[in-house]
Amino acid sequence: MSEASILVLGATGNVGSEVIKQLTVANQPVIAGIYNKLSQSDDRLTNSLPVDYNDLDLLCRAFSGVGTLVVIIPDSPEMELHAQAIVRCASECHIARYVLISGAGVTLAPTNVLSQRLRAMEQQFVQSNMKGVILRPTFFMQNLINHFTANELGEYHLAMGAGKVNYIDVRDVAKAVISAIGWLSWQLSKSTVFHLTGSESYTFSEVVGVLNEVCNSDFTYIDMPLSDQITLLEKAGLPNWRVEMMTEVFMSIRKSSYDFWSEDFERLTEAKPVSLKEFVAADKTYFRTNYQLNHK
Repeated sequence: MSEASILVLGATGNVGSEVIKQLTVANQPVIAGIYNKLSQSDDRLTNSLPVDYNDLDLLCRAFSGVGTLVVIIPDSPEMELHAQAIVRCASECHIARYVLISGAGVTLAPTNVLSQRLRAMEQQFVQSNMKGVILRPTFFMQNLINHFTANELGEYHLAMGAGKVNYIDVRDVAKAVISAIGWLSWQLSKSTVFHLTGSESYTFSEVVGVLNEVCNSDFTYIDMPLSDQITLLEKAGLPNWRVEMMTEVFMSIRKSSYDFWSEDFERLTEAKPVSLKEFVAADKTYFRTNYQLNHK
């Protein structure tokens, strides 16, 4: 493994898999760190190593010879502990640089439990001996595919009220990671935060309007009471900590806490973020198929 190797922790998630893809296209020496309990058979990951934040020996073996860490820690009550393990092994292996994916809620909804976990995670890296970049993205446009789906009547039932949310494409988050890795090669400050946003904020009614305009569909948005949203989360079998976390997120959305724009993405990447219309147009086949299946 080269000294310049980049190890991506959280390589199988939305952001991590896109970072792997873009680094591979750029011919960068990238290693995918895959949680030890997950399947190792993903054909997209040609160069991978097992990691386990509860197994420091295994984690440190994965860190051997790595120059830069890209860290995406999944939401959980153990985020800070996982960060501690990563920082400890990074220190033992003399890793010099990191790029950490956090979240905009640290700034925009600081009292939320998730935001406090993200802040505690960040502090583990800020207080380390490494030089790094912390990226705080807003909501992912891919949530419109992965999490928010219409019912058989073409209705989106969500407890977002009329609150505005800024959305960013995961591919732009990965692009910012790549730029941050290059930026770390010459920056002098020990840690720097970039807030990653798309070009505009939208209510969910406006999101549905974009879907209908681009896809020639007639989806509708039905604002559901927050209590009904909580019931759906509970019926889905989510653990209590995640239900509580999502409840706070929906409450913050309803208050437009995530209606925020920053020029940091353009400053870091020297590129314009993908617009919501561009994202929907690029994935129009999915949205049209979803619409047609629900309108037989």
